Amino acid sequence: MKIPFRIGVGSWIVLLSYFVYEPFAIRASIAPYSYLSQPMSDLGITECGVGTYPWADYFICSPHAPIVNSLFLLTGIVLLIGLWALKERLKLSRIGKAGFVFLFLFAVGFSFSVIPANVSFEWHTYPALVMFVVAPALFCISVKLNKGKRLTMISAGLLTMIKVAIMAVAFLPIEWGGLLQRLFYFVFYCWGLGMMVRLKGK
Repeated sequence: MKIPFRIGVGSWIVLLSYFVYEPFAIRASIAPYSYLSQPMSDLGITECGVGTYPWADYFICSPHAPIVNSLFLLTGIVLLIGLWALKERLKLSRIGKAGFVFLFLFAVGFSFSVIPANVSFEWHTYPALVMFVVAPALFCISVKLNKGKRLTMISAGLLTMIKVAIMAVAFLPIEWGGLLQRLFYFVFYCWGLGMMVRLKGK
């Protein structure tokens, strides 16, 4: 059964709505929180303290952790729906279909973010690293694409630059990791919503 257009569009809107909620979780944080330097997952840490997980040599205390972790799980599920709605409406080459396989793996990997880093750093972190295949996947999808080719190429280019910046930040004294992570997801979700709008009627 084909996913209705409204549900497809709604899925990507729900994904973007996380950024509307996040300021409330940040405001409720008992510990100082920087969206520029701290990852989104810090808001899902279920205990208060310093060193709650490897690399966290600073104080974390997020009262909204249960809500944030629930949203991480919801994001993985809704992302799968949104991606499937897109795939159903696109005429893809073989390499384009392979690109969507990687995007589905990314959605599954993101779902593991529901496991707080302080509970299992490995299960929280390693599956999410699949995010680095997103840009190449979009380049693959753009091959022989009719509608949305330019949007897909531009989004893939932006995501590639963000990915390179994220890797560079690890070696530079620039604490913008949190901002870059948010930009990555924001650009990707905007791509999905933009593609659904372009494919209206299909």
